[in-house]
Amino acid sequence: MGLVEMKPKHMAFDAVLVLVGLWILIYLKDSLAYIAMYSSATYYWSYSDASFDHGKAEVMSGVKTAHVNHLGSLALGSFI
Repeated sequence: MGLVEMKPKHMAFDAVLVLVGLWILIYLKDSLAYIAMYSSATYYWSYSDASFDHGKAEVMSGVKTAHVNHLGSLALGSFI
């Protein structure tokens, strides 16, 4: 069996595919960080001195906010 030679257009496609894959992984990492920050902020600010209950973290609200309101900002920031 001989070596498989890659044509230049296939090498360019593979390079773009790797870059897009890395971009998606970085986007997922950044959106997870945003959701964690949003949830911890809502937990911190929902606590009141009048009640002895702990605050409530709004995780699903953070997921919605990240993927509906801030999708473009997270994607562009992940690309940079």
